[in-house]
Amino acid sequence: MTYSYGSNHLLLTKHTYIKLENGTKKPWPREEEINADTLIQLSGGIDSTYVLWKWLKENSDKFAIVNHIVLKSYECRNEKELKSIDDILKWLDNKGLNNYFYIQSEFDYGNIPGTSTDVEVCGYFAGLILKTARFYNVTTTHLPIYKKDSEREERRRFLTNFISKKEIEFIYPISHMKKWQVISELPEELFKLTWYCRTPLNNEKCQRCFSCVDVENSLKQIQDEKLKRFLEGF
Repeated sequence: MTYSYGSNHLLLTKHTYIKLENGTKKPWPREEEINADTLIQLSGGIDSTYVLWKWLKENSDKFAIVNHIVLKSYECRNEKELKSIDDILKWLDNKGLNNYFYIQSEFDYGNIPGTSTDVEVCGYFAGLILKTARFYNVTTTHLPIYKKDSEREERRRFLTNFISKKEIEFIYPISHMKKWQVISELPEELFKLTWYCRTPLNNEKCQRCFSCVDVENSLKQIQDEKLKRFLEGF
């Protein structure tokens, strides 16, 4: 598998050294030297980027497991998401927010007529990661979801617990927020690195899918809030 991200934090499982972009190698810490505290799955979208950025910023003395799943489907957005992941992680590194281990996995829907929801795939891979000996003591995951009590989330939680063979604490940091609030808190340059379109057209955002429409409406809401505060004298 080819990893697009050249970070020193790419977790290698078959070697005792990390190969850097310049070709040199550096020893990887032994398991007892650095432990992880939580799992955060990063799609490259706005919500997961926000959750990761905020957690790294507020937990500088801890380490997160960051997992990106290259989802290959008829939507054909996996390459754009992978580029976004690369840009986001390098941005975080440059800001000193490098307290994480990066794991990249891949799932191809192939020509299955109809697919399961992506959160089910995410729940499966979360369980696999948290089942490993290296991260078996990790029992929390932070999820970038607004509606935590949905049927989809119940399925994700079931799969993660079932595969990992333990009880996981599922934390939903943005469940009390709106999309426009998440965008307004996210640094603007980091927001511009995200990829949220579900169905790219000609390698650009389609401006039609529910995600593109949601972001557009949220940006309008942010402008309305700024105007409201201005008129109120803030």
